[in-house]
Amino acid sequence: MSNDYNKMAFEKKVKDALQAVERVLEVERKPRLAAEVDHSYGDKYALANTVTNTAIITLMNCLDKLGLNADILTAIDKTNATTLRFEASAQCKFIKDVVVDVPVDTTHVEGEVSKSTGIFGNTTKTKVFKAVKHVKEYHYDLETNWSISIYSGTSIKEKKILKSRASNMILITQVQKPPVKITELEEVSLTWLLGQITTETLATQFQIDVEDSKTITPRRNEAIEKALEFAGIDSTAGVQHGKLHAFLTCIDTFF
Repeated sequence: MSNDYNKMAFEKKVKDALQAVERVLEVERKPRLAAEVDHSYGDKYALANTVTNTAIITLMNCLDKLGLNADILTAIDKTNATTLRFEASAQCKFIKDVVVDVPVDTTHVEGEVSKSTGIFGNTTKTKVFKAVKHVKEYHYDLETNWSISIYSGTSIKEKKILKSRASNMILITQVQKPPVKITELEEVSLTWLLGQITTETLATQFQIDVEDSKTITPRRNEAIEKALEFAGIDSTAGVQHGKLHAFLTCIDTFF
C-alpha cells in the first residue's frame, strides 16, 4: 500500500511539473514518464544517471545559496573528508525592569445631574473610571550569532566561513528568568556529494558502472546505494530525511 501511495504521489508531482514547464518548453517537446515511452533496458541506466545528476545539481544550488561557491569548491582538498558545519547561539543579557500600567476591560461610570435655570434645562455630568493593572516587565538584550563553515579532515580550526551573522534586539517579557538560551551545532558530511563533482569544470559526473560485477540492475548497484544512503532513503523502511535535510532544516530556524 505504501509503495502504491508513493507511486501515485510521484506521478502527481510529475504531472504538476509538466504543466508548469509547458510554458517554457518548445511546442514540439513533450516530456513524459519513462513508463509511457518505448525504451531499451540500457535506457534505464541512463535515466538513473540523469535523475541522480539532476538531484546533485539541485543540492549544489542549495549549497551555493549558503555560500559554497565555485571558488571555494575548487579550493577544497578532496583527498580528505569534507564537512559542512553550522554553529549558532542565542543568549539574553538583563538590562532593566520597569512597572507599566496595562488597561483592563473594566470601567465604572458615575452620573451627576445639575440643575440649570437656562433654556436648555438640566445638564448631566458623567465620570468614567478605568481600571489599570500594574505589570512588571523585564527587558533583555537578545544577542544571536550563527555561522556556516566548511573544513577538510579534522582541521576545524582552519574552517572556511561561508556565511555568518550577528544581531541584537530588545526582548521584553513578564518573566524574570532569561527566556532564550540556545546553542546549536550541526555537521554533515559532503564527501560523497563533492565526489560527484569535477574539480576543473564543476560538472556532475555520477554514473553507474555497468561493468561492475556488483551491478545487478539500474536500482541494485553500489553507485545508487551510496546515493540513496546520502539522501537518507531506505528501500526497506521508506523515505527518510537524510542528514543534509536535517542540517538545512536546522539552519532554516535561524534565517
